[in-house]
Amino acid sequence: MSQSKKWDFLYYELSRFIHDFIKTWNRHFAHPFNWKYDGKKLYGQAVRRLVTHILIENKHMELSFLSGQIELILNLKEVSMAYSDFKTLEQVHKKLGITIQDANGLYTHIEPVKLTNWFVETMEMAYPKAIRINTESARQALIVDNVFMELNRHIHISFFLHNTFNVDDSKGLTGNPDGIISQSRNQLYITCPVIVLVEAKKSDLGSGLGQCIAEMEGARIFNEREGNSISPVYGVVTDGVLWQFLTLQDAVVTIDSYLYSFEDGSKIVGILHSFILET
Repeated sequence: MSQSKKWDFLYYELSRFIHDFIKTWNRHFAHPFNWKYDGKKLYGQAVRRLVTHILIENKHMELSFLSGQIELILNLKEVSMAYSDFKTLEQVHKKLGITIQDANGLYTHIEPVKLTNWFVETMEMAYPKAIRINTESARQALIVDNVFMELNRHIHISFFLHNTFNVDDSKGLTGNPDGIISQSRNQLYITCPVIVLVEAKKSDLGSGLGQCIAEMEGARIFNEREGNSISPVYGVVTDGVLWQFLTLQDAVVTIDSYLYSFEDGSKIVGILHSFILET
């Protein structure tokens, strides 16, 4: 084959490949581009893209392409963590460099607050309803969220429920905490200082400790970046009935192993109230 014919052949093959690619893209993958995309859920999208590629059986798909896609997925799996991916205390220690220690009964001395009539009347119906429904979302909505409302009647705060709180992608400090309490009065968006992070669980409070600590570390970094590096940052893991409290100070988390019972809620609100006052 002459040099001229060889280049014509390569040009034809390249043109055909490009046209096939464009046709495949327009048919299966075309979408408006969002240049402000933050990479959230990128791992899942990469997996779905590879599956789609395999299903359409693109004849130009070579082993090198498949290998590259699998490598991409594995890399994304390694880095695309979120608060909820911190499952164990050991994981928190290794990935975030936080030392973890325990104590017992740190807040047993805190005096209960005098509850408002609104809270007493509301919880007479809401508390047993949450226990009977017995789902994580019911316990949060009917118990935890009402505790936030009562706390706000005793002291000026802002609180946020399931709001996006992305602080550091590289550390996996992204996601939506069940509850965030800030000392700021700005209820429009999260502003520093963020003081308390709350995780609501249906049962097994221990399963939420790692996630809560990751969120506390996210709050610490957030406050520091905003020029309000308060200490300590507090955490709460609760199923509505039992409440466990944590503190983060100087890269050390102290977990109070004592489980505080909700009872009428006055002790729980009192402890949260003390967190705000001590900050």
